[in-house]
Amino acid sequence: MSTARTVPSPPVKVPGTVAATSWDAGRIWLWQVTGWFYGARARAQRGRPIAAALNSLYAVVGLLTPYLLIPIYIALIAAPSTSYRFDSARTAVLAVSATRDSWSIHDHVAKRPGDGAGRRLRRQLLPTLLADADRRGILVTLETSVPELADAYCEDIEGLRKVGKGVLLRRLYRRDPVPGAESR
Repeated sequence: MSTARTVPSPPVKVPGTVAATSWDAGRIWLWQVTGWFYGARARAQRGRPIAAALNSLYAVVGLLTPYLLIPIYIALIAAPSTSYRFDSARTAVLAVSATRDSWSIHDHVAKRPGDGAGRRLRRQLLPTLLADADRRGILVTLETSVPELADAYCEDIEGLRKVGKGVLLRRLYRRDPVPGAESR
C-alpha cells in the first residue's frame, strides 16, 4: 500500500489574510491555551462538566508544555502541506492541512475567544478554500468538541455534515466536493 500524499496542498494565498510564520507559533500556542480555559469556563456555565473537565485538562497540559507544543506549531506552520492563515488584524487564525484524502481544518483559535474574530476569519477564508476544494474535487474534513463551533461551521460551510464521533467528545464532519460549484 502506498503512503504517498495524493491530495494537493491547500491554498497558501487568500485575499485579506496573512500567512503565519514560525515566529507566530508562540502566539498560536498562547491563544490555544487561552481558548481551552475559555472553553472550560463556558462548558461549566452550560452544565457540561465532562467537557469542562476535558478543556481544563487540555489548558493545564498546554500551559505546562510550551517547550513541546511550540515546536509542533513551528513544524506545522513550516510544513508545505499546511496553511495557517490569520485575519489581516492578526486576531484569529485557522489552519488547513492536506491529508492523504482531504483537506482538514484545524487549529482555529482567536486572540480573544468569543469576540467574533474567528467567525469573521472563517467567512473571509472559507469561500476561497471551498471553491478551490470544489475545483480540485477535494473532500474537506474537520473535528471539534465545541458544539457552538460545530454549529458555526455548519452555518458557514454548505454541505458540511456530521459523520461520526472522535475521541474525547469530538465530533467528525465532512464536506464532499460540489461538482461545478466553482462556476456558480
